[in-house]
Amino acid sequence: MKTHITLSAFFLILLAILFSCSLPAENRNSQDEEGILSSTQKENTLLTLSKYPQEVLTDDDEVFFTVVFDSQGGSPVDSQTVSEGSLLVEPEPPILTDKVFVGWFEPQSEKFWDFSNDQVFSDLTLYAQWVECTEGLEYTLINDDTEYSVSKGTADTTRPILIPEYWNGKKVTAIGDDGFFECDLVPLVYLPESITRIGYRAFAKCTNLAVVNLPDSVAYLGAAAFAGCSSLISMTIPEGVSNIGDTTFALCSNLISVTLPESVSTIGNSAFYSCYNLKTVKMPQNAESMGELVFAMCRSLEEISIPVGITSVKKYSFYNCTSLTSVLISDVISIDQAAFFNCSSLVEIELMESLETMGMMAFRSCSNLSTITIHAVVPPLLDSYVFSGCSSISAILVPPESVEDYKAAPGWSDYSSKIMPQ
Repeated sequence: MKTHITLSAFFLILLAILFSCSLPAENRNSQDEEGILSSTQKENTLLTLSKYPQEVLTDDDEVFFTVVFDSQGGSPVDSQTVSEGSLLVEPEPPILTDKVFVGWFEPQSEKFWDFSNDQVFSDLTLYAQWVECTEGLEYTLINDDTEYSVSKGTADTTRPILIPEYWNGKKVTAIGDDGFFECDLVPLVYLPESITRIGYRAFAKCTNLAVVNLPDSVAYLGAAAFAGCSSLISMTIPEGVSNIGDTTFALCSNLISVTLPESVSTIGNSAFYSCYNLKTVKMPQNAESMGELVFAMCRSLEEISIPVGITSVKKYSFYNCTSLTSVLISDVISIDQAAFFNCSSLVEIELMESLETMGMMAFRSCSNLSTITIHAVVPPLLDSYVFSGCSSISAILVPPESVEDYKAAPGWSDYSSKIMPQ
């Protein structure tokens, strides 16, 4: 399904703010003038038969209708002929330079056509609806002058920003570095399907930005691209993005949920730092690395599954994630300094046989941590204060053949009375 439909909620907001659709009377009445059947007329047997004078229809005969797509000056869209009661196949959106396509309007019902639910019961014409792109945007030629990047220029950034797919006959493919940096009053941004790159700090500190669509075409998110966008609530990253840069969503304090696609392999330093209200993160199971401070200060984060390909939990990765109750750790070799410092809601943790080292203060001040299960046969090397402040530890469960080794190992020996076989 194309972006303009999957973003139906986006356009409802947009239309409420910006757009009121109207058509000339001659367009609204054209269907009646042409004798096209309305949905209320379809049960009139005589009128239906009049469309097929060359034969007599029976109840079993299939009736077909033609739907014309009037692009209103945009690129042409082929008509469709479908049987009565069928759904239409959503066409590729038309293109009109300097304008943004909203959807297909059906004047008889006075609403936009819903390709997932609306059925065809008569010949009809759907009209493309357009809104003007934001005036005053600055366009810069890139990629050997074949495409454009866009930035705020002199545009009024107190209103929604609508970026066109084409400018002067060439595609707009990038949001420039610092393109809309500190546009702190812009409430909404529409990105067309042509956008593939969102640059460094492109929307950073847009503190009022509550709605932005990331089209499937996006393949690159620059560092700090949405840092400090404190009004964003949810974000779904398109399949095809391979890297979440440093501080990309840092300080998005009202962000509640994030979905990362399987294409993401790298999550940079502080990518979600201080997203205080972030509760759920769908992690890509193909990820290979996570940076330092990646989820630090995400005080509402409740659970996390660290992908199999990640071998190191970096410094302060989950520092002060005070609501974290469940952590699934797979093939991790090292847990670095203060990685889980002050995860005060953690009650139990399971560490796999791959674990070799645990850095300074790795679990310090996890005050409710009571059970630690470790599958490593060889006791992992402990730095200082790994479990300092973990006053609730009651059991450290290790492989039966390794109990004595753990009790004698530096650092582990401090907990010898609590080390027992699994």
